[in-house]
Amino acid sequence: MRILYKLIPMNASSAKYGPCEICGKPTSDVYHLSVSYQMSDHTAHHKNIFGCRECLEARVSRAKKESEAQRGSEIGEGAAS
Repeated sequence: MRILYKLIPMNASSAKYGPCEICGKPTSDVYHLSVSYQMSDHTAHHKNIFGCRECLEARVSRAKKESEAQRGSEIGEGAAS
């Protein structure tokens, strides 16, 4: 599975799009995080999150670290076999 992240500025505030979906606080600049999960069978699943840049960047950073850790453990498990 391949995961693609795209952070897009909406050029508007919470007055138009509502508060951050992660922290629940209003923000002067709303961003759209598009997450695409591309599967090996060529299908794709998408997730969309709207919020403040700081929360969305933290979400991506955390997800990438978890993915790397999982890949590392899978490699380690394979080496032990």
